Amino acid sequence: MPVVADDLNQVFDAIIGRKVGSKPLVIPAAAFWKESGAAAFSAGQWVGAGIFECDLGLPPGTLIESIVWGYNRGGAGTVSLELLATNPIAPSYTSIIGSPIAAGTGNTTTTITAAAIEAASPGKSVIAASTGYSIEIQHTNAANVFSGLVITTRLQ
Repeated sequence: MPVVADDLNQVFDAIIGRKVGSKPLVIPAAAFWKESGAAAFSAGQWVGAGIFECDLGLPPGTLIESIVWGYNRGGAGTVSLELLATNPIAPSYTSIIGSPIAAGTGNTTTTITAAAIEAASPGKSVIAASTGYSIEIQHTNAANVFSGLVITTRLQ
């Protein structure tokens, strides 16, 4: 009995999926550009009030399993992370999930899970065709520090 191409494709997809699995993508603060504000880049961190953005460059079909975000609020103001989707063909931004934080004084990490993304925006934890994702970080106080993040992804 001949092997059907669809059967082979399923076997190869299963093999590749096992080899690839989840991949952490480290995005340092240096990968973010300052959109606005008085913040300065110093010692690998964004320090002060401002808005910083980074295009993730992830391909369609990528599942975002988690985003672990490192910051130091410095005891003042609010820091927030927002995951945005954009369609470059028909330019528009859509907020997928936001995470404003107004507590803590030392180095802190916050994790946003795929479940949280799905709860906020159903179907958006997997990047759709013709869609790009970016992250926006916002600081409201001169004491705020952003050091980077780790996104764990998996191809679907």
